[in-house]
Amino acid sequence: MEFKWINKAVTRQDARGKTTGETRYMSDLSFPGMLWGGILRSEYPHALIKGIDCSGARAMPGVVAVLTHEDVPGLNGYGITVQDQPVLCWDKVRYLGDAVAVVAAESRELVREALSAIKVEYEPLPLVLDPVAAVENNPTLVHEKGNVFRLTKVETGAVDEAFGRADIVLENTYTTSRQMHGFLETEAGVATLDQDGMLTVWCGSHYPHRDQLQISRSLNYPREKIRVVSNRWVVALGARMRLPSKFIWPY
Repeated sequence: MEFKWINKAVTRQDARGKTTGETRYMSDLSFPGMLWGGILRSEYPHALIKGIDCSGARAMPGVVAVLTHEDVPGLNGYGITVQDQPVLCWDKVRYLGDAVAVVAAESRELVREALSAIKVEYEPLPLVLDPVAAVENNPTLVHEKGNVFRLTKVETGAVDEAFGRADIVLENTYTTSRQMHGFLETEAGVATLDQDGMLTVWCGSHYPHRDQLQISRSLNYPREKIRVVSNRWVVALGARMRLPSKFIWPY
Protein backbone atom coordinates (compact mmCIF):
# COMPACT_ATOMS: atom_id res chain seq x y z
CA MET A 1 0.00 0.00 0.00
CA GLU A 2 1.29 3.44 -0.91
CA PHE A 3 0.83 5.97 1.86
CA LYS A 4 0.55 9.70 1.32
CA TRP A 5 2.24 10.81 4.55
CA ILE A 6 3.41 7.78 6.54
CA ASN A 7 7.14 7.08 6.16
CA LYS A 8 7.54 10.18 3.99
CA ALA A 9 9.62 13.30 4.58
CA VAL A 10 7.17 16.15 5.10
CA THR A 11 8.18 19.78 4.83
CA ARG A 12 6.64 22.07 7.44
CA GLN A 13 4.22 24.52 5.90
CA ASP A 14 5.83 27.42 7.75
CA ALA A 15 9.46 26.41 7.12
CA ARG A 16 10.17 28.56 4.07
CA GLY A 17 8.58 31.72 5.46
CA LYS A 18 10.43 31.50 8.76
CA THR A 19 13.82 30.77 7.23
CA THR A 20 13.59 33.45 4.54
CA GLY A 21 12.05 36.15 6.69
CA GLU A 22 8.86 36.30 4.64
CA THR A 23 6.66 35.35 7.61
CA ARG A 24 5.03 38.41 9.17
CA TYR A 25 4.54 38.35 12.91
CA MET A 26 2.32 40.54 15.05
CA SER A 27 5.13 43.01 15.69
CA ASP A 28 5.49 43.46 11.93
CA LEU A 29 2.03 44.99 11.67
CA SER A 30 1.83 48.71 10.94
CA PHE A 31 -1.25 50.77 10.14
CA PRO A 32 -2.03 54.44 9.39
CA GLY A 33 -2.96 56.49 12.46
CA MET A 34 -1.31 54.02 14.79
CA LEU A 35 -0.38 55.04 18.32
CA TRP A 36 2.68 53.60 20.02
CA GLY A 37 2.62 52.18 23.51
CA GLY A 38 5.35 51.51 26.05
CA ILE A 39 5.60 50.25 29.62
CA LEU A 40 7.58 51.77 32.47
CA ARG A 41 9.15 48.88 34.32
CA SER A 42 10.61 48.67 37.78
CA GLU A 43 14.27 49.44 38.25
CA TYR A 44 14.32 47.46 41.50
CA PRO A 45 13.73 43.73 41.97
CA HIS A 46 11.90 44.25 45.28
CA ALA A 47 10.70 47.60 46.59
CA LEU A 48 7.75 49.50 47.97
CA ILE A 49 6.17 52.13 45.73
CA LYS A 50 5.95 55.37 47.70
CA GLY A 51 4.71 57.57 44.88
CA ILE A 52 4.25 57.86 41.10
CA ASP A 53 4.46 61.28 39.39
CA CYS A 54 3.23 61.26 35.78
CA SER A 55 2.71 65.03 35.42
CA GLY A 56 5.80 65.55 33.29
CA ALA A 57 4.85 62.82 30.83
CA ARG A 58 1.22 63.91 30.59
CA ALA A 59 2.25 67.49 29.76
CA MET A 60 4.28 66.44 26.71
CA PRO A 61 2.70 67.27 23.30
CA GLY A 62 1.87 64.13 21.37
CA VAL A 63 1.41 61.99 24.46
CA VAL A 64 -2.16 60.70 24.27
CA ALA A 65 -2.38 58.79 27.56
CA VAL A 66 -0.36 57.95 30.65
CA LEU A 67 -1.91 55.21 32.79
CA THR A 68 -1.16 53.82 36.25
CA HIS A 69 -2.88 51.32 38.53
CA GLU A 70 -5.57 53.93 39.21
CA ASP A 71 -6.70 53.62 35.58
CA VAL A 72 -7.19 49.84 35.54
CA PRO A 73 -11.00 49.54 35.33
CA GLY A 74 -11.25 45.88 36.34
CA LEU A 75 -9.16 43.36 38.22
CA ASN A 76 -5.62 44.68 38.61
CA GLY A 77 -4.14 41.23 38.45
CA TYR A 78 -3.69 38.36 36.05
CA GLY A 79 -2.49 34.78 36.08
CA ILE A 80 -3.71 31.45 34.75
CA THR A 81 -4.29 29.85 38.17
CA VAL A 82 -3.95 32.67 40.69
CA GLN A 83 -4.31 36.29 39.62
CA ASP A 84 -1.35 37.57 41.66
CA GLN A 85 0.57 39.33 38.88
CA PRO A 86 -0.41 43.04 38.85
CA VAL A 87 -1.36 44.60 35.55
CA LEU A 88 0.24 47.78 36.92
CA CYS A 89 1.89 47.71 40.35
CA TRP A 90 0.54 49.97 43.08
CA ASP A 91 2.02 48.90 46.44
CA LYS A 92 5.29 47.18 45.62
CA VAL A 93 7.33 45.67 42.79
CA ARG A 94 8.45 42.05 42.99
CA TYR A 95 10.94 41.67 40.17
CA LEU A 96 13.22 43.75 37.99
CA GLY A 97 10.86 44.73 35.18
CA ASP A 98 7.49 44.75 36.96
CA ALA A 99 5.05 47.01 35.09
CA VAL A 100 4.34 50.35 36.81
CA ALA A 101 2.90 52.68 34.15
CA VAL A 102 1.83 52.72 30.49
CA VAL A 103 2.30 55.44 27.89
CA ALA A 104 0.56 55.88 24.52
CA ALA A 105 1.98 58.48 22.15
CA GLU A 106 2.19 59.44 18.50
CA SER A 107 5.69 58.07 17.95
CA ARG A 108 7.99 55.46 19.40
CA GLU A 109 10.60 58.10 20.23
CA LEU A 110 8.03 60.15 22.11
CA VAL A 111 7.00 57.09 24.11
CA ARG A 112 10.58 56.66 25.30
CA GLU A 113 10.81 60.32 26.30
CA ALA A 114 7.52 60.17 28.18
CA LEU A 115 8.53 57.02 30.03
CA SER A 116 11.76 58.66 31.16
CA ALA A 117 9.74 61.65 32.44
CA ILE A 118 7.71 59.52 34.87
CA LYS A 119 9.12 59.72 38.38
CA VAL A 120 8.61 56.76 40.73
CA GLU A 121 9.71 56.88 44.36
CA TYR A 122 10.84 53.49 45.61
CA GLU A 123 11.81 52.12 49.01
CA PRO A 124 14.06 49.11 48.32
CA LEU A 125 13.29 45.91 50.24
CA PRO A 126 15.49 42.90 51.05
CA LEU A 127 15.88 40.45 48.18
CA VAL A 128 14.82 36.83 48.02
CA LEU A 129 17.42 35.26 45.74
CA ASP A 130 17.49 31.58 46.68
CA PRO A 131 14.42 29.35 46.30
CA VAL A 132 15.44 27.09 49.17
CA ALA A 133 16.18 29.95 51.54
CA ALA A 134 12.89 31.57 50.52
CA VAL A 135 10.86 28.83 52.22
CA GLU A 136 13.03 28.21 55.26
CA ASN A 137 11.59 30.67 57.76
CA ASN A 138 12.53 33.59 55.52
CA PRO A 139 11.22 36.82 57.06
CA THR A 140 11.14 38.56 53.66
CA LEU A 141 7.82 37.86 51.94
CA VAL A 142 7.49 38.37 48.21
CA HIS A 143 3.72 38.06 48.55
CA GLU A 144 1.74 38.77 51.68
CA LYS A 145 0.60 35.15 51.98
CA GLY A 146 4.15 33.84 51.88
CA ASN A 147 6.81 32.68 49.47
CA VAL A 148 5.31 29.26 48.71
CA PHE A 149 2.85 29.28 45.86
CA ARG A 150 1.87 25.61 46.03
CA LEU A 151 3.12 22.51 47.83
CA THR A 152 2.32 19.25 46.07
CA LYS A 153 3.23 15.81 47.39
CA VAL A 154 2.81 12.86 45.03
CA GLU A 155 2.99 9.24 46.19
CA THR A 156 2.03 6.19 44.17
CA GLY A 157 1.76 2.74 45.71
CA ALA A 158 3.10 1.54 49.07
CA VAL A 159 6.12 3.84 49.29
CA ASP A 160 7.21 2.97 52.84
CA GLU A 161 6.84 -0.74 52.16
CA ALA A 162 8.93 -0.45 48.99
CA PHE A 163 11.71 1.35 50.83
CA GLY A 164 11.61 -1.32 53.54
CA ARG A 165 12.23 -4.07 51.01
CA ALA A 166 14.98 -2.20 49.17
CA ASP A 167 18.56 -3.44 49.55
CA ILE A 168 19.94 0.06 48.99
CA VAL A 169 18.26 3.45 49.51
CA LEU A 170 19.92 6.52 48.04
CA GLU A 171 18.83 9.96 49.20
CA ASN A 172 19.94 13.19 47.61
CA THR A 173 18.71 16.53 46.32
CA TYR A 174 18.62 16.73 42.54
CA THR A 175 18.39 19.93 40.55
CA THR A 176 18.05 20.65 36.86
CA SER A 177 18.08 23.79 34.77
CA ARG A 178 14.91 25.48 33.67
CA GLN A 179 13.91 25.07 30.04
CA MET A 180 12.59 27.99 28.03
CA HIS A 181 11.34 28.11 24.46
CA GLY A 182 13.37 30.14 21.98
CA PHE A 183 10.63 32.21 20.38
CA LEU A 184 11.24 33.67 16.93
CA GLU A 185 8.91 36.62 17.48
CA THR A 186 9.08 39.39 20.06
CA GLU A 187 6.49 40.04 22.75
CA ALA A 188 4.66 42.77 20.91
CA GLY A 189 1.39 43.30 19.11
CA VAL A 190 -1.41 45.62 18.08
CA ALA A 191 -4.78 46.29 19.67
CA THR A 192 -7.71 47.66 17.69
CA LEU A 193 -11.12 48.95 18.72
CA ASP A 194 -13.73 49.26 15.99
CA GLN A 195 -16.88 51.32 15.81
CA ASP A 196 -18.95 48.44 17.21
CA GLY A 197 -16.84 48.18 20.36
CA MET A 198 -15.07 44.99 19.30
CA LEU A 199 -11.58 44.87 20.80
CA THR A 200 -9.12 42.86 18.74
CA VAL A 201 -5.67 42.08 20.13
CA TRP A 202 -3.06 40.86 17.66
CA CYS A 203 -0.25 39.25 19.67
CA GLY A 204 1.92 36.18 19.94
CA SER A 205 0.27 33.72 22.30
CA HIS A 206 -0.05 30.02 23.07
CA TYR A 207 -3.45 30.35 24.70
CA PRO A 208 -5.57 33.10 23.11
CA HIS A 209 -8.66 31.99 25.02
CA ARG A 210 -6.83 32.51 28.32
CA ASP A 211 -5.62 35.91 27.15
CA GLN A 212 -9.19 36.80 26.23
CA LEU A 213 -10.38 35.88 29.73
CA GLN A 214 -7.65 37.86 31.50
CA ILE A 215 -8.08 40.92 29.29
CA SER A 216 -11.80 40.82 30.03
CA ARG A 217 -11.16 40.72 33.79
CA SER A 218 -8.64 43.55 33.76
CA LEU A 219 -10.59 45.87 31.49
CA ASN A 220 -13.97 44.93 32.96
CA TYR A 221 -15.05 44.45 29.36
CA PRO A 222 -17.43 41.79 27.95
CA ARG A 223 -15.50 38.71 26.96
CA GLU A 224 -17.63 38.20 23.87
CA LYS A 225 -16.44 41.58 22.57
CA ILE A 226 -12.75 40.65 22.80
CA ARG A 227 -10.95 38.80 20.02
CA VAL A 228 -7.35 37.63 20.39
CA VAL A 229 -5.49 36.81 17.16
CA SER A 230 -2.35 34.77 17.81
CA ASN A 231 -1.84 32.92 14.53
CA ARG A 232 0.65 34.50 12.15
CA TRP A 233 -1.36 33.21 9.16
CA VAL A 234 -4.20 35.55 10.10
CA VAL A 235 -1.84 38.51 9.67
CA ALA A 236 -1.76 37.82 5.94
CA LEU A 237 -5.52 38.32 5.85
CA GLY A 238 -5.30 41.81 7.35
CA ALA A 239 -5.47 43.55 3.99
CA ARG A 240 -8.83 41.90 3.32
CA MET A 241 -10.31 42.71 6.71
CA ARG A 242 -12.09 45.83 7.86
CA LEU A 243 -9.68 47.57 10.21
CA PRO A 244 -10.29 50.67 12.35
CA SER A 245 -8.27 53.86 11.98
CA LYS A 246 -6.70 53.92 15.45
CA PHE A 247 -4.31 51.39 16.89
CA ILE A 248 -2.25 50.88 20.02
CA TRP A 249 1.05 49.08 19.51
CA PRO A 250 2.90 48.28 22.74
CA TYR A 251 6.57 47.41 22.56
